[in-house]
Amino acid sequence: MFSDHLTARRRHYIARAVLCVAVSTLGLGLLASDKTTLIPIDVPGSGTNAGQGTTAVAITNAGVVAGYFVDGAYVGHGFLRASDGLVTTFDAPGAGTQAVPGCLYAAPTGVPVAQGTYAGSINPAGAITGFYVDSTCLAHGFLRAANGAITTIDVPGAGTALSQGTQSLNINPAGTISGLFTDANGVIHTFLRAANGAITTIDVPGAGTGPGQGTMTGFPCLSPTDAITGTYVDANYVLHGYVWAPAHGFTTFDAPGAGTGPGQGTWSWSINPAGTVAAYYVDSDNGIHGYMRTARGAYTAIEAPSPAVITIPESVDIAGAVIGNYLDANFVNHGFVRATDGGYTTFDAPAAGTGGGQGTVPIASNPGGVVVGFYFDANSVIHGFVRIH
Repeated sequence: MFSDHLTARRRHYIARAVLCVAVSTLGLGLLASDKTTLIPIDVPGSGTNAGQGTTAVAITNAGVVAGYFVDGAYVGHGFLRASDGLVTTFDAPGAGTQAVPGCLYAAPTGVPVAQGTYAGSINPAGAITGFYVDSTCLAHGFLRAANGAITTIDVPGAGTALSQGTQSLNINPAGTISGLFTDANGVIHTFLRAANGAITTIDVPGAGTGPGQGTMTGFPCLSPTDAITGTYVDANYVLHGYVWAPAHGFTTFDAPGAGTGPGQGTWSWSINPAGTVAAYYVDSDNGIHGYMRTARGAYTAIEAPSPAVITIPESVDIAGAVIGNYLDANFVNHGFVRATDGGYTTFDAPAAGTGGGQGTVPIASNPGGVVVGFYFDANSVIHGFVRIH
């Protein structure tokens, strides 16, 4: 869909087709010490081959973890892990069960996923959203209530062909869901679904109307006040950031230094309650750089210290601390936290692999500073983790 600058991002998102969680992340020091514990999460039934395994992506204030796992046939399944470690697995009705890798190219990352259920966002009440891929390789959003009841979400106007359909990506405390859908012409649109089921379609003025163009949203991209951030792709396949709020409409932006060629420009996918966003931009030489932007438009560079060559902010907390990962010169992933004073703490899961595309990818934390994410081991098998300090 986009240019080769996405290769590095796809590499570490192979297991992360949709990691969509509306949470706060605290900028706490994640030092490897006797005061910290990293607990691997391997859901029973997870596959043990490269690209298979467990991905933890969301955590509530109470320590409940949501995510998905890929079995030995490369089929996805949702899971819920209680704070005492009890795991519940689930599949959306209608989810496909066949091993068809590359069945759907999940937006916004363009990562290929197979059939099955991909959960990723959980709110304090225990409601989960995500999407599933059916036997025809069509995507459908879903909402799983705390009692386990599952509702399918198909946005009017979503296409019904291969790699089209609806992808629900975030749910906030009020039960509002955001996501995107791809229409019959391959154009991408963002949507907001209220708790009562009412759907608003969001298209940024200036977004392109060709295949792979349009208005995207990502993860974690929905605030408690229903503000959404994301990326729009113009008619020349240049990327631009945006924030949309129900009361204020659109604010569009380009990070300083962002390139203007096809596949270059500004990504945005993380927003905190104050309206600060964090993600990365691609410069004119296809270099990737992290950034943070306040609601007033002030930018801060987010560049992890050496040996980082690519820095990828994943989420930003209410105070402006950023959690994410960086890639070294060998494309190995490492976790980092950038505190509000600008100091960085870097860390690696003890069993993380050290080859290209392997390593540690933290995703989010709860207000207690408990971090969730995943890592690739030396065989490129995926393991979720909870990190308690």
